[in-house]
Amino acid sequence: MILPLTLLILMGSIGSIDSLYFHLYRFRLYAQPSSRIETLTHVVRGLTFCATLSILLAGVPRGAWYWAVAAVFGVDFVDDVVDVLIEPGSRRPLGGLPPAEYLIHMVVMAVTGAIWVSFLTAGWATRNAPTALEPWAGTLPGWMVWDARLMAAGGAGLALLELGLMWHAARRPVLAT
Repeated sequence: MILPLTLLILMGSIGSIDSLYFHLYRFRLYAQPSSRIETLTHVVRGLTFCATLSILLAGVPRGAWYWAVAAVFGVDFVDDVVDVLIEPGSRRPLGGLPPAEYLIHMVVMAVTGAIWVSFLTAGWATRNAPTALEPWAGTLPGWMVWDARLMAAGGAGLALLELGLMWHAARRPVLAT
């Protein structure tokens, strides 16, 4: 399970560039009425990222924990499909999706697929084992533990920030020009 954990950290690093620069700074998606549903997909992604990373950091999932993580991956997959389907309409008023952001999305999707495959194959033998989060027993490097903790907190924090900014922007009156 070290490979899925490592790939989650990599994905979080790349995804944070997308979220901080493109979503929050450049396009302020939270403030765009056309991008509200897209912003909600980002909130869900941040929460599923945090949940998956936190569970894997707590231990190696066995039995029902394995299936719980697989279910979170399923929610994330559906969320990604919704995001892809609505993104063209969401970004149309903003001039579309820039090539650099599109590239980031492609890389993140490739890494996400690698995470799913590595998780499913690494844990398949334990899917019917007694339910437990088996302790890592000191096998995780210290840098990975702290990086994963920061990434999980950052994913949850960013999701809540986007949700709060969107809620605040939606409550502001629209001024006629």
